[in-house]
Amino acid sequence: VAALTSLPSFFTLVVWSLPLTQHLSITTLFVSLFLHLRAGHVSAEGLALASVAAIVVFASTTPATSVFSMPPPDPNEALSTRQAARRKQEAQLRAKPLAQPLSYALLALTLLALSPLLRTLTEATTSDSIAALSTALFLLGFALADFSGPDGGSKHRQPGANNLPATLSLNACVFSSIVLASRLPSPTQVFSLILSSICLFAFVPRWSRHHLPCVVVIVASSSSTRHPLGVVGPPIFFTLALCITSSALLAAFSSTAVAANSLAAVFLSLVCPAWMRRAQRWKVGRSGPWDVGVPRIRRQAIHYY
Repeated sequence: VAALTSLPSFFTLVVWSLPLTQHLSITTLFVSLFLHLRAGHVSAEGLALASVAAIVVFASTTPATSVFSMPPPDPNEALSTRQAARRKQEAQLRAKPLAQPLSYALLALTLLALSPLLRTLTEATTSDSIAALSTALFLLGFALADFSGPDGGSKHRQPGANNLPATLSLNACVFSSIVLASRLPSPTQVFSLILSSICLFAFVPRWSRHHLPCVVVIVASSSSTRHPLGVVGPPIFFTLALCITSSALLAAFSSTAVAANSLAAVFLSLVCPAWMRRAQRWKVGRSGPWDVGVPRIRRQAIHYY
């Protein structure tokens, strides 16, 4: 109750806003890779090998739950029943250790086979239309992304379980990457860019949510308690690394884009938390005593004509 009645500190709000900045930096990082790949600064084979290595690392260090196969939980179902179903599914996944690697390999082979077709997907479309469509899809993916913690933000939700908005967000980001990849001249470049998009938009957020959760206990602004550096330090450093990497890759093409990316990160992680704290000044608190409602039961029946 005390946590609900006290105003969270500014640093608490900053930690809660880190997933938004991470998603923005991941999107900027992907766009930077697309620009470098189109300009010939990065080889398609090197990007594909780096994406495969990153996927192997992220997949081997995260719990063996599929990114796509988990059904949404039923809120009317008992919590113990959901936990039992969760343990049963994890046991089934452990009993089939090759299921996940084979599914990833099948996905990679499918992308490799479809790369020549995807390269000609938007030949009759202008570059301005492609830029507008990809921007709209990235904004849609940002709006629908799952920014909750490892428990899904609710005690009624299974860890790692997917919901419809998060799935739509992933589909929007991947489809936007396909649209951009169709402007590349080589099928190998198309394959490497789509593979990197799957790594960035599917595996990096999942790995970060599990190992570097931006979930902290509410600390009141008037409290002398401080968040331990071992808890809040890793997600902050990870977010800074994403911002610096995306800005460094983008600097080769536009200093204005670097400034816009940096200002957007500052706005999400510093200005918005300060804005939220300032908005609490206009919050009107309602307190009692309240009049208890007394029901009145009619003794005579009411006839309607």
